[in-house]
Parts: sequence; C-alpha cells; structure tokens
Amino acid sequence: MKNSERSARGESVVIGYAGEADDNEANINDLLTDLRHWCHASELDFDKAVKASQYHFAAEMLEEENAE
Repeated sequence: MKNSERSARGESVVIGYAGEADDNEANINDLLTDLRHWCHASELDFDKAVKASQYHFAAEMLEEENAE
C-alpha cells in the first residue's frame, strides 16, 4: 500500500468520525482523545500504540523513499 493510500484512509476516518472537515486539527485532537479514553476503558496502552505508530510511520516513509 502506498503512503498516499494510507493518508486517504486516515482522512476517511477523521471525516467519518467528525462528520465534517472544517477544523481537521480539532477533529484529530477529539478523535485521539476519545481513542485514549477507549484504550483506558479497554485496559490498552495508548502511549505504547503511539510509539509503535511512530516506528511504523518512519519505516513506511523510508520504504517509499527507497522505492523511488
């Protein structure tokens, strides 16, 4: 999957969650906050997931750079 496709999936989630794209930064903050609440209620480690996502993001960016 290309990073542009990953970006489009992310956009779809944010717009689907917020119902509008007027203030994407606020929508992302709301989504992440609600996910943090869900992780807490589900006894999942949100910060661990964020750290793992940073690793995956860096790897995917590098992979796409090397493919060019």
